Amino acid sequence: MTSSWEEVYEIVGDGTSQNTGYDISVNNDGNVLAVGTRLSDTASVTNGGDVTIYRKDVTTGEWSSDDTIYGATNNRQYGYSMSLSGDGNTIVIGTNAFRSKTVMIYKYSGGTWDSGYTLSSTTHPNDEISNYFGYNVDVNYHGNIISITNPYEDADGLRVGSVLMY
Repeated sequence: MTSSWEEVYEIVGDGTSQNTGYDISVNNDGNVLAVGTRLSDTASVTNGGDVTIYRKDVTTGEWSSDDTIYGATNNRQYGYSMSLSGDGNTIVIGTNAFRSKTVMIYKYSGGTWDSGYTLSSTTHPNDEISNYFGYNVDVNYHGNIISITNPYEDADGLRVGSVLMY
C-alpha cells in the first residue's frame, strides 16, 4: 500500500461549464483512462457530451489522448456514466438523457474504438424501464458482462428502480 500519493497527470477541461471529469474510469493496470465531459458541444450538437480515452506510454510514462467518442444527439450527455473494462478494451457509455433508451458499447480494435453494440431499453418488457436506462453502467474485466441501472424504474407508480445484467 502506498503511504503517499504524487500527482502524475492532470486533465483540464477546455470549455466553460462542460463538466470535464464528470465520470472517469481507469483500467486495471492504470494505463488507460476514460474521461467523461457530459456537456460538451460540437458544431452541430449541443450538450451531446463526449468520452475521451487517454493512454499512458509504458516506456516514457507520458499520457496522450487516444480518441474521443462524441454524443451525436442534443442533450444526450455522453460521459454522464461510463465504465472501462479491466483490460482496457471495452467501454460502456450511459447517458443522463431522460428516456434515452440506449447504452453504447465500444470495443478497441486495430487502434480505434468501434461502436459494436447498442443496448436498448425497448427490449425490456416493462416500457417504463426506459425512464433513466443507463444512469449508471459497469463492465467486468473482459468486457463481456455489463450491468445497467435505472434508479427510477416505475412499477405500479412506486419508482422501485432496477439493475439489469447482460
